[in-house]
Amino acid sequence: MLRNVPQGVRTLSRLARLPRVQFLYCVKKQKNVAIFSRKHSTASPVTEPTTVATRSDELKKTVIAENKSLNSEGGIPSVQLGDYVEVFRNTQYRGIVVQKKKVGGGMQQISVFCSARKTIDIRSDSIAFSIPGEHFRKYVKSPLEIDETGEKVKNIPLEYDRAIKTYWGIIKTERSKAYSHLDQMYAHFIKQAALDDDKVTVTLEDLAKYAFGEKQLLEKRHEVLHATFTHVVDDNIRFIPTLYGRSTGKWELRSRNSAKELQQLVDWIRSRDATYTGFLDRTRALVEFYQSNADPIYGTIPSSCLKAGKKLATKLTETDNKFINFFVDWIKAPEVVTRSLPHGKHCPTILKALGCYSESNFVDQSQAVTFLKQVGMFKPWDNITLVDNADSISEFVWSDKSKESQRKMQQYADAFLGADNIHIAGFSARDTCDAIRHDFGDTPVYTIDDPSAKEIDDGISIEHVPGEDATWLHVHIADPSAYISPGHELAQLMQDRIQTLYLPECHFPILPEALASAKFSLGVSAQSAPNRNGSQYAMSFSTKLSKDGTIKDWKVRPSLVKNVVKVYYNDLDRLLKPLAPVTSDPLVDLTKTYSHPTSEKALEKRNGNTVQKPHEKNLMDLYYLTRKHYELRKQNGAIQFSRPSAQVSLSPCPLDIPNIQFSTPEFASNIPTVCVSLDRSSSSPARLMVAETMIIGGRIVSQFAREHGVPLPFRTQTWDENSDPELLQELLDSRDPVSGMVKFTDMLRYAQLFTPASITTVAGRPHAIMGINDGYVKATSPLRRYLDIVVHWQLKAHLLKEKPPFTVDDLNRFAPKVEAREKLLSYLGQRGVHHWVTQLLQRYNADNQDKVWTCIAVEPDKVSYSELGGAINTAAVTILELGIRGRVENLENAVHTGDIMKVRVKKIDPLTGFVNLAIV
Repeated sequence: MLRNVPQGVRTLSRLARLPRVQFLYCVKKQKNVAIFSRKHSTASPVTEPTTVATRSDELKKTVIAENKSLNSEGGIPSVQLGDYVEVFRNTQYRGIVVQKKKVGGGMQQISVFCSARKTIDIRSDSIAFSIPGEHFRKYVKSPLEIDETGEKVKNIPLEYDRAIKTYWGIIKTERSKAYSHLDQMYAHFIKQAALDDDKVTVTLEDLAKYAFGEKQLLEKRHEVLHATFTHVVDDNIRFIPTLYGRSTGKWELRSRNSAKELQQLVDWIRSRDATYTGFLDRTRALVEFYQSNADPIYGTIPSSCLKAGKKLATKLTETDNKFINFFVDWIKAPEVVTRSLPHGKHCPTILKALGCYSESNFVDQSQAVTFLKQVGMFKPWDNITLVDNADSISEFVWSDKSKESQRKMQQYADAFLGADNIHIAGFSARDTCDAIRHDFGDTPVYTIDDPSAKEIDDGISIEHVPGEDATWLHVHIADPSAYISPGHELAQLMQDRIQTLYLPECHFPILPEALASAKFSLGVSAQSAPNRNGSQYAMSFSTKLSKDGTIKDWKVRPSLVKNVVKVYYNDLDRLLKPLAPVTSDPLVDLTKTYSHPTSEKALEKRNGNTVQKPHEKNLMDLYYLTRKHYELRKQNGAIQFSRPSAQVSLSPCPLDIPNIQFSTPEFASNIPTVCVSLDRSSSSPARLMVAETMIIGGRIVSQFAREHGVPLPFRTQTWDENSDPELLQELLDSRDPVSGMVKFTDMLRYAQLFTPASITTVAGRPHAIMGINDGYVKATSPLRRYLDIVVHWQLKAHLLKEKPPFTVDDLNRFAPKVEAREKLLSYLGQRGVHHWVTQLLQRYNADNQDKVWTCIAVEPDKVSYSELGGAINTAAVTILELGIRGRVENLENAVHTGDIMKVRVKKIDPLTGFVNLAIV
């Protein structure tokens, strides 16, 4: 079944296509002039689009068109020194970029000099609009020296403050002159909607062209676009920014009905209509019920009181639900719209009118979250970060598209597991690699994982070579590409999702779970649906390793594996720990577990041992081989970190995530159990062994692709080009001589050296932190990551002597979105962990007000601002026992990176999970 060809795929606006300009402001003492240099990136070589023999030209065009769309909606555009930016973070700022540093997820850490001579530090995802510094400099008379190495400017000329104000005055004037046309934009473009419930998407350039005319847009492009931007930001009853609005320039027009309904709510609030005052009365009763009966810490309602709560809930009207959803929209709206009409103004008005909250409370979105919990919209423990990022995970949950995707995935799973329907559902009726698959027969294949794992992506085996001083190590990877072609609709769903989203509450897979665990998985359960001779399909990456860990030979083959042996990490650790080097960091205690409420079930240990005697030697030999390979990587500069990283388990699990549409209040009488411990991977020889085999597999695939010219999305990472070589050598020298581990304090000291990894189509690029100099690619998780199955398709096409389904050009088109999406989903998973750790902290804080935690400063102290705008001295820290970040406030003495402090929890923000701490 081929995916549908998208109709009318939009190209990027001219704004998005403009080349970025990088400005190096250098002041020559003699002439006192600013020098500007333009840097162009070097594109990777592009080959002509080609197709696999089984794919049609029409499908090829679809892939290219879709990948262009992915690129146009992917990632966060970088800003350069000297750029003028509009920033939305709690409030609105505008100013000049005076410092930038690349951080993870394709983002930058930015310092912005604002009007009133104030400098703020932000991430680039807080920037809503920008214009190139090359254009803005015409408003500046005095030159400015900005150090490209990242040193923040100490003294910024007053002229820049004047220039910002002058430019802003010009924007307001332009907007005023075109007000009538700006006000008519919605009416003009909403005509494209066929129905009153339909939305319309337009570009900022289209809007500006309508309001100002094409001539004005050409002559004063940046000013006109900026004036249009300020108008649609303020008119957010009718205009909404899209998720990647800054990169695509796209804005969404609310449907006629939605805009009309929203305007009606605002009018009721302004006029204090009976509809609005009645809503206040009914929700006030609910809030007072909650405040009178809920546990002050856990937010639970006694079972005996639930009946009274339900009675109050029945009095809510359909219009009341709309008001409550008005609050939900405020929580989940992009920051660009939260500060302005209607939500940013009227939600605080409603909260104040309720009269249920202290007038001294700061009325913001966090207060709105408290309100929504008290009216039964959210559970007391809900992770509101997910609501705040609703658009980012719409492929997985809540949206109509996610529901349709889930329906399709279930249909395909049902059709596939009913073997007679496989070919009808578009799956490969036969294995195209059948003639070239290597059968590993009865060779034991060890799948090593946690007992809870269902999607078993990988297994490993060992093959001793008689008469040679070398051994074959085989990395076997699940092979969903045996059934799913690049043109199958399931492939499109995988591309939309990019990778499995893992949350503490549950996970959202990129493949139907029934297929991933019951058919494609290498686990024992997969044998219930065997292929040839009771075997499982796999892709095997094999290497012949010498005794010192050197790669002497390698092979990439589709394969069959049969003798699958399931082994659990903890069982294997007991076998390997006597052989493993002892690694420890005095600051990181991996032995403790924190649980609330404490329960025997949460802490119970599993009995039995999955490591059977006949397999012990193989497993020990595998461990020795991987250690030797790691030793070689360590010699090449590989670094392992010792750092506290929280792991969370919940009971019950899976646990429902928050709703984003209010219907009926729901109150809880019991709380879930939260169990927190630190990630023990760095001290687990079993986990380190498996990780090393996956690295070996990635190296083999990279070597194969490099030798045969197979286009792949390689991973690369290098040291900051401005790094101090002596500092870098100090970092390498700080590694433990046996384990290669860098202690957490040292990692903090050298943090500025680290740069994020990225995707490239150039083979053989280094990955410095991994100690790999000749190329690396991720290829070992095709059940969880879309790019990994892309790698498998590419490899198979070459092995079958066919043209690859994706060219270098294709990969370059969608790599930016994939990279940004991978980082975003990983970030949301980490935020989920942070949320549940703060839930535990709140409970501990209530049960034991004197609970003291140990933290380490991750950067020196600095002046920050309180909710009320007052200056306070703070330091960012990590709580060592729990592995999460926090902030110590009201410091009296200077704090340096690496300083250890004893602290207590002062406050936790219910929306952001921000943890404020006080020194004991």
